[in-house]
Amino acid sequence: MKRQIHLNMLFVKILCTVIVGITCLSVALSTLNLFISKKVFVNNFSESQRKIFKQIDKEFYKFFSDVIEITSKANMSWAVREYLTTQNQTDEEEMKTIYYMQKHMKETKVDEHSELGVMLMGMNGKNYILNNARKDISAEAILQSEVAKKAMSNPGKLICEYEEKGYTDDQKNVPVLVMAKSLNYSEKDVCDGIIFISIKESEFQKMYDYFTSDTSDIIILNQNEKVISSNEREYLNGEGKKELEMILDQVDGEGKSLGKMYLTQKLQGTNFRMVGVIDPDFAFIQQYHLKSNILLTLGITVLIGLFVFIFIKQQTRPLSKLADKMRLVQEGNMQEYVDVEGTEEIQELSKAYNTMLERINQYIEERMKIQEEKRNAEIHALQMQINPHYMYNTLASIKWLTWQGDVKKSTAVIDAFISLLRNTISNTDEFVTVEQEVANLKNYVLINQTRYGDAVGVEFYVVDKCKEYLVPKLILQPFVENAFFHAFPEGMEGEISVFIKEEKKYLRFDIEDNGVGMDAEQLYTLNNKKDKKSEHFTGIGINNVDDRIKLIYGMDYGINIVSEKDKGTTITILLPRKEKEHGNSI
Repeated sequence: MKRQIHLNMLFVKILCTVIVGITCLSVALSTLNLFISKKVFVNNFSESQRKIFKQIDKEFYKFFSDVIEITSKANMSWAVREYLTTQNQTDEEEMKTIYYMQKHMKETKVDEHSELGVMLMGMNGKNYILNNARKDISAEAILQSEVAKKAMSNPGKLICEYEEKGYTDDQKNVPVLVMAKSLNYSEKDVCDGIIFISIKESEFQKMYDYFTSDTSDIIILNQNEKVISSNEREYLNGEGKKELEMILDQVDGEGKSLGKMYLTQKLQGTNFRMVGVIDPDFAFIQQYHLKSNILLTLGITVLIGLFVFIFIKQQTRPLSKLADKMRLVQEGNMQEYVDVEGTEEIQELSKAYNTMLERINQYIEERMKIQEEKRNAEIHALQMQINPHYMYNTLASIKWLTWQGDVKKSTAVIDAFISLLRNTISNTDEFVTVEQEVANLKNYVLINQTRYGDAVGVEFYVVDKCKEYLVPKLILQPFVENAFFHAFPEGMEGEISVFIKEEKKYLRFDIEDNGVGMDAEQLYTLNNKKDKKSEHFTGIGINNVDDRIKLIYGMDYGINIVSEKDKGTTITILLPRKEKEHGNSI
């Protein structure tokens, strides 16, 4: 028997409670794990980025120290001064000056920075490029550039600007950082020349690109808080101006805003500044793989839920079996014992259930035995219940026939009376064949017709195959007797018909009469087991017959009475077929 799952089942409630609990626990642990992991990651990530930031500062310090050394050497070199300030030199003198100028400049670390372009430009119209590159624009255009003007107006300071393209052919059409410093030889505020040091912005980025990523940005600001280098192009081309202003507003040594962290450092030996923008939350999301962790947590939760489902199913299965067995017992199956299994509590319930069912069956068996004995006693009582008055009248009728000399009819009545006595008193069997029951009825009818006349006729219509079926003794006689004495008042003629046939798996009996019938009130009284007895022959009432049928075959069987005033009465009895040869129902 397959049970339907209902929400009110213990299994469903326990399962739902456990699954909700596991889900809540998983969500809580995942959230806690996420929170702790994020906190640890953010701290570690921020600390590592600070260290990297400091390392970049050291590299920038070294780089700008080398740049300052180069500019300082140019400012102190007599050869550079001679080359940039002397107007009329012979070719030999100029070649000698260039030689010593190159020698002095190579005393710096300029050769260690092959990426640098170094150009010396004097106000006397002379210029020299150390790395053998050639100018791509005129000297006048260079001197009119923003970086040159600032260098001339700020003597002694290193000026740095971002330019969309360089001044020499090797840096043409690429973004560059141009650093310039005025050279003052004669008077402090008079510019005798300018040294230009340029580097491709892409080469400059290599000094800090290991710090930059999707979660970290570098912004290098010059002396005027203008961006000269960054891994984010929007800061260089001006598109990120508003965001840059917001960053600079937030930066105060080190600050945080909207989940981002800002690091700032003044580049040593310069008036430049480096700003680091770190997004640890985004870095955490990238590293933590939130979607994968959610799927993993969900998968583990599902696996645990499946395990819990199987476990709870196994633990509650004995209880479900017990409930199924109890439901079958409720439907009338009294042999549905249950196996003692499961937890200790369920085993105790199963034992108590089996004990209870065993006691109920014992009680039913005892009751059945008592009822069987009672029924046997009733049958025995029926055999002894022939009304003495009926016997007196029958014997008186036989005496009267004998006195009249009607020997044949007297003999027939005596034979019928003897047969009736034999089948009711001597035969102790509870069941008789249909043929025997009909024979008893015919004898009873013959005696009654002898006593009261032939005004009431009785006809029998019995299918031959039905004659061998077994039926309870005296099952039909009370209905024929009732028709004789109640359906036909004294002197009224009529007909009683007895029909016996098979109907599917049943044996059907119909006793019909065309007598006075009953009104609704009389029929109600009869159907409610009031006044269902006659006392002419045996005292066996209709009530007794109905009770015997239910006792033998169950509550689904009994008699059905249909009657209408002045139109007669029909009694219908349906019984299971029971063959004499096998003694069981088919």
